[in-house]
Amino acid sequence: MDTTTFSSQYSSDEYGRTPLQALFPEISLPRPVRFWLLLILLIPSILFTLILLYYFIRDRSLRSPLNNHVIIVLLIVNFHGLMIGFPIQLNFLHLGHVWPQIPTTCLAWQFSDIGIFTTTGIIMAWASIERHILIFHDQWVSSRRKCFLFHYLPLVIIIVYGLIFYTYVICFPPCQQLFIYSINWCTTPCFTTIQRITMYGTITNAILMTFIIVFFSIFLLVRVIRQKRELNQRFEWRKLRKTAIQLLSISALFFFLMLPTVVISLAEVCGLGKNALGQFKLYIYFTRYFLPLLLPFVCFRALPEVSTKLKRLIICRHQIHTNTITPTLISMRPK
Repeated sequence: MDTTTFSSQYSSDEYGRTPLQALFPEISLPRPVRFWLLLILLIPSILFTLILLYYFIRDRSLRSPLNNHVIIVLLIVNFHGLMIGFPIQLNFLHLGHVWPQIPTTCLAWQFSDIGIFTTTGIIMAWASIERHILIFHDQWVSSRRKCFLFHYLPLVIIIVYGLIFYTYVICFPPCQQLFIYSINWCTTPCFTTIQRITMYGTITNAILMTFIIVFFSIFLLVRVIRQKRELNQRFEWRKLRKTAIQLLSISALFFFLMLPTVVISLAEVCGLGKNALGQFKLYIYFTRYFLPLLLPFVCFRALPEVSTKLKRLIICRHQIHTNTITPTLISMRPK
């Protein structure tokens, strides 16, 4: 990969006498505000991810259901983004430049913010389709072979595809990569200057996947409402509703935080100027950071079994602590 690097003191005169702020604008929200906003959300987001993964590993009753597998994959992929991209972003906001100032840091940041983020969206798009299979066509996963073909294989393909595609376009692009350590992402990845790659990535991996999430989630809601009228057994309806709500709650997060950026991308594909929306576009793109930060909380709410187990654990430990302290206090009373 051909790379050119510049230090954080890179001047505007060296870049065609054009200020870097004009070439690579940021949102007007001050960097310290962005730093604390992201940090305050990042810490509990990591904590909730670890809690969820711990219970998935420890409890087979949570790990075994097929509808929970896509949530496990989402959490694992998203966790890599939380642990790779956000620390680099926070360092940048705090110091005013990337640290350490090496190309690897920039590539890791770009891969996390673009590759991992987009792969998460593709996984969610498949989850929106798969939920129809699990609820209305469970015979498609009734045997080991069918389960492999329609459940495990698609997830493996998506992860391998996202890893290969974004490793290629970000780490080994067919162009010269420029790094300026004093701007966001160390500058825009050079593959975005290659129209065929940009068009493919934008339309296939972003726009199409978002519309799949929206369409199949709405379609699922309609089918569930129709099914309610046909099902007379209360138990079956509760089970169906629980499985549907689990997906719809996560889909809602993707809908509200991905759709605006996709609409802007679609408008730009159709001819809208890159800088036509100014600060509005920058703020919309900044809201994307809240998707990986809020995803663990939404998954936690979508899994009431985990919250119940966690509450029991907290109550149990509180009782043990109380029972330990009380005899001690009694023994310390003067006789």
